Amino acid sequence: MNPAKVKAAAEEAMRLLTEEGGGRANPALLRKIEGLISEMLHHSNHDLRISEKTTQLRTYSEIYFSPRKHLKYDSPGQSGLSKVKSIAYQAAYLIADIADSLK
Repeated sequence: MNPAKVKAAAEEAMRLLTEEGGGRANPALLRKIEGLISEMLHHSNHDLRISEKTTQLRTYSEIYFSPRKHLKYDSPGQSGLSKVKSIAYQAAYLIADIADSLK
């Protein structure tokens, strides 16, 4: 188990979600996030809490980087794109937080 590498991968996922705009297909970026998820799982020895959050990160990243899927999350006062990004970002943030607790 290497919590520092889990945290670094989670922070990189947060950075990518912050710096890259969603709402359009971005297969290259999804591959990067998928690679980071694999690192998180590997370096956490597939910790159950991290595994649950990586599933959430994967799901909402795929929705965020889709031209249409995020639209079903639209609600008055908040775009679906913003909501989905927030959920994905929060999942990555919680993975980094869990990694800190594993030290």
